[in-house]
Amino acid sequence: MSAVPRTRRNVVPGRRLGVGPDTAPTAHGPRPLKVARLGPHRARAIVAGAFFAWIGMGTAAWGESGHVHVATGAGLRVTFDATWVYGTGYRPVRMVVQPTVPATADRTLTVVIRAGRTRGDRFDVVAMQEIAVPQGAGRVDAVLSIPPAAAVDYRIQVFEDGNEIPSLSQPVSTSHDAWIQTTEFFPRVLVVSNNAPDTRALTAALLAGVDWNRLYIPGMVPRVASGGAAATRVVPPLWSVISRPRTELPRRWIDLTSLDIVCITLDDLAWLRAQETASFRALLEWTSAGGNLLVSGVSDQGERLGQLESLLRFKPQTGQRTPSPWGWREPHPAHFNSPLPGARFLSPAAPFLGAEKVAEKPGARPPPEAQPGALPDDVVFLGPDGQLVGPDAGSPTAPGAAAHAAPAPPAKSPFRLRTYHLGLVVAREPANAFDASRYEWNGLLNAIGFERWQWDRRHGLSFVDDNLDFFNFLIPGVGLAPVLSFEVLITLFVLAVGPVNYFLLRRWKRLHLLVVTVPASAAAVTLALVAYAILADGLGTRVLVRTVTHIDQRQRQAVCWTRLSYYAGLAPSGGMRFPADVMVVPYEAAPGDSAEGTFRGRTLVWEADGQWMRSGWLRSRTPTQLLTVRARPTAIGLDIAASASGGMEARNRLGTRIDYLLVRTEDGRYLTARNIEIGQVAALDPVDPAQGIEPIRAASGASDPTVPRQGINAQQWTTSYSRRRGRTPYLWYDRFGASVGPSPTSRTSRMESAIAVACGQNAGPNDCLEPGSYVAIVERSPEVELGIPGVQEERGTHVVMGAW
Repeated sequence: MSAVPRTRRNVVPGRRLGVGPDTAPTAHGPRPLKVARLGPHRARAIVAGAFFAWIGMGTAAWGESGHVHVATGAGLRVTFDATWVYGTGYRPVRMVVQPTVPATADRTLTVVIRAGRTRGDRFDVVAMQEIAVPQGAGRVDAVLSIPPAAAVDYRIQVFEDGNEIPSLSQPVSTSHDAWIQTTEFFPRVLVVSNNAPDTRALTAALLAGVDWNRLYIPGMVPRVASGGAAATRVVPPLWSVISRPRTELPRRWIDLTSLDIVCITLDDLAWLRAQETASFRALLEWTSAGGNLLVSGVSDQGERLGQLESLLRFKPQTGQRTPSPWGWREPHPAHFNSPLPGARFLSPAAPFLGAEKVAEKPGARPPPEAQPGALPDDVVFLGPDGQLVGPDAGSPTAPGAAAHAAPAPPAKSPFRLRTYHLGLVVAREPANAFDASRYEWNGLLNAIGFERWQWDRRHGLSFVDDNLDFFNFLIPGVGLAPVLSFEVLITLFVLAVGPVNYFLLRRWKRLHLLVVTVPASAAAVTLALVAYAILADGLGTRVLVRTVTHIDQRQRQAVCWTRLSYYAGLAPSGGMRFPADVMVVPYEAAPGDSAEGTFRGRTLVWEADGQWMRSGWLRSRTPTQLLTVRARPTAIGLDIAASASGGMEARNRLGTRIDYLLVRTEDGRYLTARNIEIGQVAALDPVDPAQGIEPIRAASGASDPTVPRQGINAQQWTTSYSRRRGRTPYLWYDRFGASVGPSPTSRTSRMESAIAVACGQNAGPNDCLEPGSYVAIVERSPEVELGIPGVQEERGTHVVMGAW
């Protein structure tokens, strides 16, 4: 099959595919459509028609990037479905292999997908997987997940017996304007539905308060002449929203990790539980790991809410639901009319079109934020079926209709929220999540929290901006040159090879040997310094670990967030291995470096028992960090019950030694114990909540990533790095004029937020733990995977939070 043109869609009959502009992209982004001066109605009709001719066969495919490719050869017909939201988590590529001639023997194909940010032969990541095609098989389905990378171009290769099958290999481009820079601002939303959602209200809520004269939205017609009247700007459907039928949802939770919000009806959720157990489990595991699940069609009381609680196996709440800090809660009325915290990051400093580096003076403040819904007079939205309408359903299109005053907060909140392990569940009464107004979306996003629905804030790292917290989590004493020792040795060397050498050779009347002794001494000392540096750091691999594990013993579900900091004197030849239920994300100080010529070349091989990071993930003598998230069923926990003496006791079934344990019973009492070995039963002693929380705070602060290590000034490094790489130390604004804002910090991640909860920083001492829960400092997390057998683990922090 021929290469897919970058500017046109590869159409497969019966399916809507990806998006590509009708005009070739320029260095500063796609050229805007030119519309002649016509009457208002005719101009709008032409704009709508041209827009739909651009995006293809409807808005259902607008949020998708990638294409469906069908190739035939070697007696096989292979379909590659690479359509998915453009994001920074794992990207599932669905494959269907169908023999076109009867197979006389078993066949094994090796599919290789190379992903990168630029065209050429070098790619950031390479994902590989074998597909077995048994003799007589009519169809084989498989999913190859591409690991997290800021990739826009792909190359698919198919091999059999080590030989490439050219007719089945495909060069692929996402052909989409939704570049990685803006995906870190807009939430990636999956709607479980057969129909494309109407995203006008959500788009208006996200873009209210920004400078529309300088903002560029992919596909937006910047100025549409309408006779002698004022110009009109047309906003397309939000490209970061995609829809999928309930029968086509991923069956592994890591394939949902590019998403920020999943919208589903209560009826569809119940259907998944009954008919698609794997997809149902994947959705719940993604939510428990930190995702945001919006369930529609749930009344605030009665049978529907009880059905949702039963599906999610929520712990029954004692007393009133609403006042409980651990149960359902309603948003604050101010959320509906307060500007979204992220709107200020859509900077007006960048030009309307073009990718430029815009200098911003130190200490400059972001532009003032407008009230939500305060949209310009000349902005209209492209609604369903191509009509030009206002930002809300049924609103007129006349100029000035979009700038009406914000309404009062609703008397009754249209939704409720409740935490689900490390994630969040939102229950909304209307059956369709996207029939909400922009004010409801504003209230919903504010209630969820900016740090939850933005990917880089939720994970504490970016694939675009510098991650300055990289330098706050290095292994002490390795990876840095021993400057003081080198200075002393070099001083002694200069004295020895200079005056001392000259004096001795002159005394021995052998000055002609200077041409030999000086270079020989320099070589010997250099080799000695190199050997000293190698021996000082060692040839093995060391790792610093910081983890938080949440265990729900009623649901038998565990979630583990881990930050790993490696240093390998000599990188292990066998690479790294992680189970298939672990999301592995590179944590780089300068992730954008690959766009400037330094390609990582990470290779991931999917095996029957997990992920083999074969090469490129851990380099010799190079500080390397990873963020891993694991969600899976588990049977471990604590057995907490009354003792024979009338007190309370705990049996350790965590599979690791407990250094300190703090328990809150169902009746609100706080109990504690120390040094509980595996399988041991320990008596629990009463403790004051304020005193009981102090050991947890002390232990979590021992490896607190906010504390700079080894005297590294991250900001100075960034400036030095920028100059060294030819980059100016300015704020970077992407091609759409949307800055992702300040550099991300690990403090906003779900891991650090959970540790803050365990330390009682988000509540008073008496409410730091939910009744019927515990927090423990353990020797090693039972759910953490280090990826390398026999690695030397530094003393980090392992926090376990659980409920029984």
